[in-house]
Amino acid sequence: MRKTSSSTLNVVVRNGGILQGTDMSEERNSFEESATKRRSSLVGEFVYFLKQNKKWWLVPILIVLGAMGLLVIATGSGAAPFIYTLF
Repeated sequence: MRKTSSSTLNVVVRNGGILQGTDMSEERNSFEESATKRRSSLVGEFVYFLKQNKKWWLVPILIVLGAMGLLVIATGSGAAPFIYTLF
């Protein structure tokens, strides 16, 4: 297998046939464009996941888990006597 490359074109040659030709400047521009994009937050990524995969049934589960987590955290604070009266 022999690789030949120039500044703008990368070609892989095997047994006299061209297997793949890619334009390196296009790849570099795509990479640079991806690097300069604004990153989305964890919540934004999760909402995008829910939209794309139609997993809206996960939302109530996460709300309940979040509420339980807040209750656990609040039991160690001054609000503990008021929380214990709920149960």
